[in-house]
Amino acid sequence: MNTIQNQSRYNAGIFFISMATLLLELSLTRVMSVSLWYHFGFLVISTALLGFGTSGVVLAVWKNLRDQYNLDRTLATLSILFGVITIVSFWVLQQIPFDPFSLAVDRRQLFFLPLYYVVVSAPFFISGLFISLLFTRKPERMSRLYAYDLVGAALGCLLIALVMPLFGGSGSVTAAAALGTIAALFFAHKKLTRFISLFFIVAFASLSFFANDLLPIAINATKRPPNPQARPPIYTAWNTFSYIELFDNKGDSSRKIKPNRTFVFDAGTAATGRAATSRRSSAPRSVAG
Repeated sequence: MNTIQNQSRYNAGIFFISMATLLLELSLTRVMSVSLWYHFGFLVISTALLGFGTSGVVLAVWKNLRDQYNLDRTLATLSILFGVITIVSFWVLQQIPFDPFSLAVDRRQLFFLPLYYVVVSAPFFISGLFISLLFTRKPERMSRLYAYDLVGAALGCLLIALVMPLFGGSGSVTAAAALGTIAALFFAHKKLTRFISLFFIVAFASLSFFANDLLPIAINATKRPPNPQARPPIYTAWNTFSYIELFDNKGDSSRKIKPNRTFVFDAGTAATGRAATSRRSSAPRSVAG
């Protein structure tokens, strides 16, 4: 009976860490499409692979971690670290003044670029270390563990369709941190460890509802149109493929410009305007930001 329970908690642990990892990866693709440009969303894929690959190298050279450290205690620690580092790295990302289009004229960007890569890859390094360590220490359960790994990853991909519209970009990242920390509960044998795990789970889950205000996304200055940047939007919404802002333009009678509203997608310089004074003028027009 104890053996079955032991195996079940390993299955559950890898399930939650895999689900959180894929949810985080997809959330960051949307966040970077907004904060930088859409093609920088693919940066997340390469940095996730960088984190996973680095974790394998570390496990190969760190013999004590691979062979001697208590497995349950290590997995619980890595689960908590995944949640904490996810939040910290996301906050640090918003503080780095990375501007990829200034690489030729701003030498600081040569430092910011690798720093950006390292910060993005940090939580994937932790989750990769969790998964590779579990595979290494439980080779006889490889097929079952891998099955739970795949199922968790698949559900993490599906979960983005629910989490992103509900919590937005920053909130989806903190929700992924909460999910990853849940894995610690299956390996925490001491009351203190369980308390710490529960504390971070509740804290990260609660933060998800306010993350867009407390951890706002720093949007690159080259993306923002001049007018919407000067006034707050009257409506915002996230979904799995765009971030929408609606701005109310009062118009200018001296220039015969009628009041209208402008949609801005992914904080970009291309916007779609719609006149607000007449239902007949319902055809959208493209306007430059």
